[in-house]
Amino acid sequence: MKKINIDSRTLKKGEFFWPIKGENFDGHDFIEKAIKKECSGFVYSEPLDPSILALAKSKNIQAIKVADTLQALGEEAKKIRQKLNPQIIAITGSNGKTTTKEIVGQILARKYPTVYPQKSFNNLIGLPLTLLSINQDTKYVVLEMGMNQPGEIRQLMHIAQPDMGVIVNILNTHIGNFDSQEDIVRAKGEMAENLGQNKTLILNEDCLQYAFFKQKFACQIKTFGLNKNNFCVLKQARQQGEKLHVYIILNEQTYEFVYPGLGLHNAQNVTGAVACLYELGLAPEEIQKELPSITTPYMRMQKINLNNNIILYDDTFNASPASTKAAIDTFDTFVCKGKKYFIFGDMLELGKHAPSLHTEIGQQLAKSTIEFIYTYGKETKYTHQVLQNSTKKARHFKNKTELTQTLKANLQPNDLLLIKGSKGMKMGEIVLDLRNIFT
Repeated sequence: MKKINIDSRTLKKGEFFWPIKGENFDGHDFIEKAIKKECSGFVYSEPLDPSILALAKSKNIQAIKVADTLQALGEEAKKIRQKLNPQIIAITGSNGKTTTKEIVGQILARKYPTVYPQKSFNNLIGLPLTLLSINQDTKYVVLEMGMNQPGEIRQLMHIAQPDMGVIVNILNTHIGNFDSQEDIVRAKGEMAENLGQNKTLILNEDCLQYAFFKQKFACQIKTFGLNKNNFCVLKQARQQGEKLHVYIILNEQTYEFVYPGLGLHNAQNVTGAVACLYELGLAPEEIQKELPSITTPYMRMQKINLNNNIILYDDTFNASPASTKAAIDTFDTFVCKGKKYFIFGDMLELGKHAPSLHTEIGQQLAKSTIEFIYTYGKETKYTHQVLQNSTKKARHFKNKTELTQTLKANLQPNDLLLIKGSKGMKMGEIVLDLRNIFT
């Protein structure tokens, strides 16, 4: 099959158009446009105007009727996976899965023909598209598996059929979509349930606290973490400037790995990635050599130098309670000649837990070295309420324009600012505005 494209806007002549139906759009509406752009063919599941099918036939463009285009995309990816049969590594976790995927993918790609998504293609659309990009030379495929509801990992496992799985951690991300933490554990645990015999699961030892992981699985489980009995032991980590030094014990020998990014929380991601690569047969020395020069993920504590020595840390890709606390902890350690600002947008998908979890962030901020805390959104009002009773200079904003203008008026040379919020809050718009103002 020709290259598959789900976006009619970027569709090129000769590509195969695959319309997807979403909450706010239906790709079927753009089939006629795809035909006029001379696609090689398309699938469809919704009734089409006869004139569209006639137009396709007149141009010798293939039209394939399927029951469900999204399900068909997954099945097509599964067929390609089975036909070409590369070695597939699937990575999941509440936080850190993209960082772990990038480490594993980039290091493997320097030695072997490797495919891994350049973005966080971790759902029932993105994962199949990644598999559909492989070819007969591909040796490794590194996939990211996300989920925000039960059964999603199971569906992704059915499509990908990985040879190895990695669970970086299991935290309370998306707790609003579940009845309990145990439900999140079971949802992530679908990876363990679906790996099968002769397959390996690299598991954060912290997960063993949950009864779910104490049952017997068909796959072999190897753990990483702080406990000295782990297959891969995180001995120590320290941040030195903009590099994270992680000390890991493998086969009773300690190795130093240098990750070119910020945040002690990344030590867990590095350890999981090292465990995965080591299990795949890479020598520790190979990993040591390659890790310092990888490219860290975009919008994850990304350092941006603005005018007047103002430094902005863009952590706007997403936000959960754990990742927000980790970002604040990291920012708290930074030496600052000016003032520190934290710009905080809502953490979404927390449901009934949102007030208490946003309150916890406020309590953490009240004890931090951050002087200015600007909040935006419906839920961060709970964070702001805590800070009103502290010595912090806190303000809550109803719109991002006013927030940005306040920063424009107040930022001084040598100030530092960290911007964080869930993807749906679009806090990256503030980052873009500040870059335009201060560069």
